[in-house]
Amino acid sequence: NISTLTNATKTLTFDNGSADGEQTIPAKTSKVYTMEIKVTDTNASASVEYDFNFDLKDASVSQNQGGESSSSSVDLKWDSTNNYWYVTMGSTDTLNEIKWRLVGVEGERYTSTTKPTSGTGTFILETLIDSNALNKTFDSSDNDYATSDIRAYLNGDYKTFLSLTDDATYNAIAERSVADMYTDIGWNVDQENSSYAENAVYSISTTNSESDKLWLMSVAEVYTLLGGGTITDGTISYTWSTDVKNGCNWDADSYDDLYWLRSPYPDDSSVAFFVEDDGYWNLPPDPLTPAIRPAFNLEF
Repeated sequence: NISTLTNATKTLTFDNGSADGEQTIPAKTSKVYTMEIKVTDTNASASVEYDFNFDLKDASVSQNQGGESSSSSVDLKWDSTNNYWYVTMGSTDTLNEIKWRLVGVEGERYTSTTKPTSGTGTFILETLIDSNALNKTFDSSDNDYATSDIRAYLNGDYKTFLSLTDDATYNAIAERSVADMYTDIGWNVDQENSSYAENAVYSISTTNSESDKLWLMSVAEVYTLLGGGTITDGTISYTWSTDVKNGCNWDADSYDDLYWLRSPYPDDSSVAFFVEDDGYWNLPPDPLTPAIRPAFNLEF
């Protein structure tokens, strides 16, 4: 509130944007109010009196599961039919609620019926939306995830498609560096062996400082977080049980359930892996184009 302003003009901004109206600060983030005062006549003095008045409101949501209520910036819900924890994020013209399944906490598979109270959870898209809208090519000629068309889509048009820009859950997501996505990228040849690919094998064409909120799962992550498998000395066992397969593709009933991974095929620079409808990871059959099940990390 400016009571007097002589020989000066003022500009008030919030997070480098308009400061008009009510503003929202997403959970675990900070925002900056800036007031700039410019003297109009440099040969004369400027006089100003101002008051800052902030009315802070708690925008957290209420959780209720099993009769237990709590308040948190993460609205973690329980699906009692299919037995998994999830959050909702985004919407489309035909869907008001899009589910994202909790598959891991602090890098470990999570299938407990007990609500996790702290830590960083990994969520993967539960609701496969209209396949025609989500079926995207990985890239026209390259399987390097950092520069792929599909990564550009996740960080661009996909946000618009799911109306994520102003979504509270999306804004609270912890970004993951692109460099980190190459530390466990993994590969598999003929479903017999899978090992971690070293960074030198697939060059990161972007700068190491780049990071994303949404990303595709790797072969290693699908096997350990979704399938419950284990990795010893960087090698994934080729044992592929029914339980593991069902965990990797819980919607498995048709080719519409194929979805991309970010792991490149080591012997062909134009091919990336995907998860089949029966839960196997494999190379995409031409001309079918897998859908996308992006993942993200969110701190409780």
